[in-house]
Order: sequence, then C-alpha cells, then structure tokens
Amino acid sequence: SKQRIGQSPELQALLGKVKVGKLNTDEAQEIAIKYGISSIPMVMLFKGGSDQPAEKTVGLNPEAVYDKMIGRVVK
Repeated sequence: SKQRIGQSPELQALLGKVKVGKLNTDEAQEIAIKYGISSIPMVMLFKGGSDQPAEKTVGLNPEAVYDKMIGRVVK
C-alpha cells in the first residue's frame, strides 16, 4: 500500500527546511494555467525562489518517488 507523503524519517528531517503549499485549482485558475496543471494531484518542487519547478510529477506516487525528487532538489 502507498504511504502518505511525509511519513518517512528522511522527509520528516526536512521539516523547517522546506515550504509546502497547496493550491485550489478551482479558485486559482490563473496559477493552474501558468503551470499547466490539468490533472491532480500534481506535486511541484521549486528551488531558490525560482518561479519554475525544478521537479514535478502528476498523480499519487510511492513515497520513494517523492524522496528522490526532494533529494535532487535539496542536494
């Protein structure tokens, strides 16, 4: 079974080092269009204040996918 995002010790260790946001695409359609969000859930990781995602994935994925994405962005 798939775990919820954020349960691994590696991800817990990042608390306070990363910011997490959630977007209601019905209420923020301009932002959804800007980032090409047509399916949800979509996870995007941004680095260094950039407005372009360093990593992104669509759909519910195994926790290992998120661990690897975060590892590439925060290295």
